[in-house]
Amino acid sequence: MMSALRTSPLTLIALILATAGCANFETSRAIDDFAQSLAEADTEGLKERSTERFRHQVLRLPEAQDDLRVLNLPDGPVKIVRIDDVSEDTKHATVEVGDNEKTVETLEYHLKRTDSGDWVVDDVFITQEGRGRNGPVTKSVTEQMNLLLSVREFVAAWGEGQREDVLQAATGEFREILEELPPAYLQQLTSRIVKDARGRSTRPEARITDEHALVMLSRGRGKVILQMDFEDERWRVSDVAMESAEGEALPSARESALALQATAGFLNSYAAVDRDQLARLCSERFFKNSLASADLSTVPIPSIGLLASRYELLYHRDTTDQKTDRADVVIPQGNLSYMVSLVRGQTTGLDASTGDYLVDEVTLYESETGQAKRVSSLFTAHAVVELFAQAVSERDRGMLTALSTSDLNQRAWSRVNDVVLSTVPIQEMEPVAPRVVASVFQGPVAEITVTQGTRALTYILRSSGGRMLVDDVLLPVADRSNSLKSNLEVMLPLYSFALGAHSHDMELLRKNSGTGLDRIVWAHTDSVPDIGFPLVEHLTMPLRTIRTLGDQSVVELSDGRRVTRVTLMREGPHYVVQDVSFVYGDGPQDQAQLLKTMRDVLAARNTHAGGAIEAPRGEVVPASAESF
Repeated sequence: MMSALRTSPLTLIALILATAGCANFETSRAIDDFAQSLAEADTEGLKERSTERFRHQVLRLPEAQDDLRVLNLPDGPVKIVRIDDVSEDTKHATVEVGDNEKTVETLEYHLKRTDSGDWVVDDVFITQEGRGRNGPVTKSVTEQMNLLLSVREFVAAWGEGQREDVLQAATGEFREILEELPPAYLQQLTSRIVKDARGRSTRPEARITDEHALVMLSRGRGKVILQMDFEDERWRVSDVAMESAEGEALPSARESALALQATAGFLNSYAAVDRDQLARLCSERFFKNSLASADLSTVPIPSIGLLASRYELLYHRDTTDQKTDRADVVIPQGNLSYMVSLVRGQTTGLDASTGDYLVDEVTLYESETGQAKRVSSLFTAHAVVELFAQAVSERDRGMLTALSTSDLNQRAWSRVNDVVLSTVPIQEMEPVAPRVVASVFQGPVAEITVTQGTRALTYILRSSGGRMLVDDVLLPVADRSNSLKSNLEVMLPLYSFALGAHSHDMELLRKNSGTGLDRIVWAHTDSVPDIGFPLVEHLTMPLRTIRTLGDQSVVELSDGRRVTRVTLMREGPHYVVQDVSFVYGDGPQDQAQLLKTMRDVLAARNTHAGGAIEAPRGEVVPASAESF
């Protein structure tokens, strides 16, 4: 009995060969059935004869049938050349496909055994002779099909999908950038890229290297170039470029998203007056010089509207290395357009394109007037106006000089000392902080209209050396020029003359006197002649009018009873006092001329050794220096 059950070695070998032959037969049949379904693009048949992995990566979309044809796999009789056991449940088969030696191509089948014991295909590899730089190239069908289907999913998601579909089609890093975009920005970016992009009728061109791929799709009269990475068992987009013969090129969707991300972050932070966030989102120059201490409410930016509007994105490349280092996002809003200008921030490594975008300026364009207002200029102008008003109130000559144009300095502050500046009247500029009402920019000139106390003033600023400086202030006055510069040009030498008379400062007097006074009076005395009435008091009475004709200007002062008329002439670049008239009534006897009176006093002094002349009728004595 025992001997009957004993198996001979030859029988055992035969059984092993029979079992192996049966397994190879099953493998061969699985390959034949799969190849037939593949040749017929029969996706249902392929699903029955493939692994779950193959079905997910190759057959997950209805369009898989079309994309299998795109792969252009070899067709014809199948000959199994060799079957190798990789493991107990894994086999690798080498297959030749074709009718003759010229058309025969080699395929490698990777098979796995299911739990039920059937052999199914897990992948197919095709080796193409002479396609690579270093010889034949072997490509995986699952890898190629997964890529083609991922491209199809990308086009569908970015063309018509919901926001989450758009984000899921991108790699993790790219997705994080896109998530920061407001819906309007993201929708415009994605729809612009995939508009007219075709993945079905035109065969995509793809290059796969390890876990990275480059895919080119037709798009109208141009093409879309996808950079894709294999992530979480799917090919996802890491960047997109667009080339077009119609001028609608896009060098990088990632670059665009970074620029839009910075723009959206800035608009949100500006609306929230979040200076900490603005400091992170803006260039150091723009933040420190314009936003750090500015009252943002004085330059309103309609952030909510801009975040929901369409935009135009313009790139500016460095001419030396063609890297994108600047960009402008232009957003229309009513009759205004807002341009957010961005620059590259800190970079990592050697590639300047890896740095984040930072907001460097915001410019407002008015379509009706053609004005262009830079926010930095607006805030700088507003700050300069506020500081200038304060400097006038405090009579701070150093600050006034620093905040004024060279013309205002030459015609006003350069010819005045602190004492004169502290006394000259500028009643129309009340000592309160100005409140900006309107700002008008015309090239380098800005007109800032403010309410300052009870009056409306307009500050005229000019750009000089990259700075906004005050050139003039327009005042609400009558009977004289409304230009502060024109008034100061006349009043400052008058008050300097009065100070010289009060302090017997002959140098100051001669500096602010015309040729006649200097030659006839000051050249013959080392002190101010006593003319018998308070000269300084008359010269510092309230201002009534200033009338200018050519190079002559007449200043009329009055306390309601007495009138003083000071005639100034322009000698060289500055006004100087030519003569002064004192009026007490309507008759000739009620008037006196300074030049004639002083000449008579000097003549009498020479003749009578100190004799004095009689003062004009009704005038009292000692000179008052209260104004100084």
